[in-house]
Amino acid sequence: MDEYPYVFDAPIVPHSFGKYNYNVVFLPAEMHEQLPFETYPNLRIRGEVGHMPFSGAFRPTGGR
Repeated sequence: MDEYPYVFDAPIVPHSFGKYNYNVVFLPAEMHEQLPFETYPNLRIRGEVGHMPFSGAFRPTGGR
């Protein structure tokens, strides 16, 4: 069983940071309040993107 079994849908959007371009998923605001970002600011995740397994970390981006 997953420790944090949260589910949300969000679009994959292009995001520029200086001269770099990324495809990102921004965490919905209502999910931000439910997760322990004060303790784990780069919270590791597992999930699916287009029904394909994915793992990574949420990275803070100036409050977004």
